[in-house]
Amino acid sequence: MDRILGVILAGGNSRRFGSDKAFANLGGQSLIARTIARARPQVDQVVLAVGRDPKPYAGLGLELILDPSDGTDPVQQGPLAGILAGLAYGETRGFAHVVSFACDTPFFPSNLVSTLVNALPGRETDCVVAAHNGESHRIFCLWRVACRARLETAFAGGLRKMEYVAEALDLAHAEFPTSDEAPLGDPFFNINSPEDLVKAEHYLNNANALFKV
Repeated sequence: MDRILGVILAGGNSRRFGSDKAFANLGGQSLIARTIARARPQVDQVVLAVGRDPKPYAGLGLELILDPSDGTDPVQQGPLAGILAGLAYGETRGFAHVVSFACDTPFFPSNLVSTLVNALPGRETDCVVAAHNGESHRIFCLWRVACRARLETAFAGGLRKMEYVAEALDLAHAEFPTSDEAPLGDPFFNINSPEDLVKAEHYLNNANALFKV
C-alpha cells in the first residue's frame, strides 16, 4: 500500500454544542488531541483541515490546511470542502490515498485505516466508507487521490452533502463491529452536544474503574 495521508476535519461550527467542541475536555484531554493521538499511528502523516480562523489550532503541532474558498462562509461548504483540501494537499505531496477523520468522534477504531484499506476491492473504487450496524459513517473514509478531479467537479456543481457522494464516485463500505472500547458499544459515537460529552465522560470513568487495583 502506498503512503496514506490522514486529514482531521475541524471546520464545523459546533452549533449544537455551543462552543468549539474540538477543544472540549474529555478525561483530561481535548477531543482534537484525542483524535490526533488515535490517528497518528495509523497513517504516514496527519494534517488538520480548518474552515475558519486557523489560529486556535496553531499549537497542536500539525500542518493546517484551509478549505477551498469560493467567497462563501466555509462552514456552509460542509466537510467535503475539507476533504477536497486534503486531497489537493495529498496530491501535491505524492500521497495516493487520504483517510478523513472527524474531530468529534474520539473512540474510532485503532484499526480504522487498515480495515478500510483491506476493504478496498479494486482500482475502480474511489472511496471506502466506514459503517457500523449497517449505518454509514461518511466522514471516516479512505479516498483515492485520483478521484479528486471528479469530486471537485461535483462540488463545483453544488454537491455538499456526504450522502450524495455516491452520485459522483464509486464507493465501497467496511463494516466495523460493536466495540467494548466505546460508549454504547458504538466505535463511531460522536459528540454533538454537551449531553453526549457527559455520556462519553461517564463511559471513561466506568472503564477506568475496571482497571483500578
